[in-house]
Amino acid sequence: MYEQFVHEFLFYEKMFSDACFSWTKNCSEKSGIFVKNRLQYKAGCFMYSRENQIGFYVRELGNALKKRRESDDSCFGDMNPTMMQRWVLGYLAHHTDHDIYQKELEDNLNIGKSTLSEILHTMEKDGLVERVSSGRCKKIEMTERSLQIDKAIMQQIERTEEKLREGLSEEETADFIRIIKKMIENVKEDCEK
Repeated sequence: MYEQFVHEFLFYEKMFSDACFSWTKNCSEKSGIFVKNRLQYKAGCFMYSRENQIGFYVRELGNALKKRRESDDSCFGDMNPTMMQRWVLGYLAHHTDHDIYQKELEDNLNIGKSTLSEILHTMEKDGLVERVSSGRCKKIEMTERSLQIDKAIMQQIERTEEKLREGLSEEETADFIRIIKKMIENVKEDCEK
């Protein structure tokens, strides 16, 4: 469940922070700012000041997580998988109860067919997955190498999770997860309109 949350958080962090940046950028290009009740008003646009802007902090957390991941990537040696490859490996590793086909990955990871085809082609070339014929379709299977990489990824996630929770009570952590999930849903609803 945590892995799914991390993947969703990283995906929506980018979408949410880009939307907030675009909105505040459009407002800041106009003149005449004044501040009232922590809101900035500028030529017809209301915007939160930076210290109260959720998108700013989501983006800061995303950047910090990315830097931490990049500094911890030495554990992969010569094969440092991209974030998308990590998502694919994570999905394959946590859904071993049935055969996985490309369509399932497309649907569950929100990746387009052609993009996923390229990712899988590269992963197959690098020895991370095998496509095995199964009737008209090819099921996607992990290799011994990708199992080792997934183990290293899970250890990296556990170290990061420990760091994120440092100094937080279980109640604070649960509140954060509840709140961030609600924010994700809010943004999803807005995008679906």
